[in-house]
Amino acid sequence: MIVAMKKVTLLILDEDKESVLTCLRDLGVMQIDQTSQVSVTSATAREQYEQAKRTVSALQSFAKSEGVEIPAAEQKSRHDGAAALEEAQKHLDDAQMLSSEIAALKQRIDDISVWGDFDRKQFDDLKNKGVNILLCRGTVSDFEAAKAKENVDCVIVSQVKKSVAFAVLSLDKLDAKEYPAVKLAADDDPRELKKRLAELEEKFESNRKEAVALLSKIGDMTSEMEFRAEELEFSRAYDELADHGRLITLSGYVPAPEMDKLKAAAVEQGWGVVFDDPAPGESVPVLVKPSKFSRVIRPLFDFLGIEPGYEETDASPVILIFFTIFYAMIVGDAGYGLLFLLPTLAGMYLLRNKPAAKLPLRLMLILSCATVIWGVLCGSYFGVTWGGLKCLTDSAVKDKSMQIFCFMLAIAQLSVGRIWKAFADKNIRSIISNFGWVLVICGNFFLTYQLLIDANRFPPSIMAVLYSVGLVMVALTGVDWKNPADIFQFPFSIIGSFTDVLSYIRLFAVGMAGACIAQSFNGMGMDVAKASPWFIVFGVLVMVFGHLLNLALAMMSVLVHAVRLNTLEFSNHVGLTWSGQKYTPFKNNNQNKEGK
Repeated sequence: MIVAMKKVTLLILDEDKESVLTCLRDLGVMQIDQTSQVSVTSATAREQYEQAKRTVSALQSFAKSEGVEIPAAEQKSRHDGAAALEEAQKHLDDAQMLSSEIAALKQRIDDISVWGDFDRKQFDDLKNKGVNILLCRGTVSDFEAAKAKENVDCVIVSQVKKSVAFAVLSLDKLDAKEYPAVKLAADDDPRELKKRLAELEEKFESNRKEAVALLSKIGDMTSEMEFRAEELEFSRAYDELADHGRLITLSGYVPAPEMDKLKAAAVEQGWGVVFDDPAPGESVPVLVKPSKFSRVIRPLFDFLGIEPGYEETDASPVILIFFTIFYAMIVGDAGYGLLFLLPTLAGMYLLRNKPAAKLPLRLMLILSCATVIWGVLCGSYFGVTWGGLKCLTDSAVKDKSMQIFCFMLAIAQLSVGRIWKAFADKNIRSIISNFGWVLVICGNFFLTYQLLIDANRFPPSIMAVLYSVGLVMVALTGVDWKNPADIFQFPFSIIGSFTDVLSYIRLFAVGMAGACIAQSFNGMGMDVAKASPWFIVFGVLVMVFGHLLNLALAMMSVLVHAVRLNTLEFSNHVGLTWSGQKYTPFKNNNQNKEGK
């Protein structure tokens, strides 16, 4: 159920701005209208929060790369957190600078290593005594050309394939343009560079150890980051205060059931409150209050980042039922279902005290159980067929049975969507129109059956009656004949309803592909194992790899196909655009934490 919202405007005095925002934050029921207006204070607060967030994230990544477990802090102190954040940021900056310098130094050492570990001081002394030296890098022909010149001596220092590093020595002046000469920088001394590298690596290691020690304060730093987030939200709320002289207004949205709390606070604090229902078409935040049954699907919506629009309907129960069936059909194997079920049960036990994990694990439990049941009905266990229903396992009829089942799912879900929309609209024209579409969808089933399965199974008169009655009902009540766009769209809506039904065949195709992949890898693994007793392990590895690959493809197919059928085909018929923005009230998330 989508909770009704009230558009609220508070009237307060200028001198009460701070206290009003503090009270509203503690109350935690009002989502404040956000505009593009951003003050300097808010910009600074955002910068401080983002910096803290980057620092904490970088420390967590550092701990993971070092294999260090972050200890849990017994107490979270904001004062200690601010100091620790500053120190951590300094270490991270130093680490980045040292890392860049070390990388550049290693590259330079590698570049000049082709000339060996020469003494730069002796090199310069020879030049000062009149021995001209050019370090060159080129091909063998370059070396031969240099060697052929008069009054020069050429020495190969190193050679890698066709690339030759050589030195040209002469008491006469050498023209660098005549040779593939490489110019050394003033500090290109291998010994000094290596010494400098050792110093930098020592500093880097020391910095790393200090950073590891700082991980014990990550709880304090997280606390400071959360407080900065609160300050940012407070600053953004402050930006939305509209100044009318001594009178200040603040607008937002409050769930209708929470209005009594706001009114009581207004009476106590002396605010003025003006509220009304949101105007049609207004962008209103969405608060969904699902039933105990349908809330299990909420983790999927959160993962996809979708919400129904405020003026739409919450079809979570239908989506949960059909998504579960689609998931089971796509994965399609009892063995795979068990692979998901056992870790899910373990997770439910180990994370029983983690409220955030309960709904995702319950959803996974339902999906895994459904997959096991469907796999047993299909007699599929890691690609091996055993038992199951004859209509789903007999090669003579199983494909036909699966196709019929897919189209029956299409009729069921799309019809439920139309009926749901009819009664949600509470409009006689909508009821007639949507029930007309139900008849059209049933006609689409018989047309699809005739085209793809059996042309002689049902008499054409059934399809003709369904189409005729359904299209008349839709044309009379669901089409605005004064609107050219509506008239133009009507034929395409009919075609679209047919393609929506046809689209459910993807469940059969994807499930069959998964079964074929599993059986193919089983066959390859057995062939490898049969080749020699020594190859049994390799055969098992082939099968394990194949099933892991198949599982990965199945999960991708769930996201592509099972999600699509619910969020596109079904949603078009129930009237869902998923255009809603989640309700996020202005509230205090740190009530139990130490303040400033």
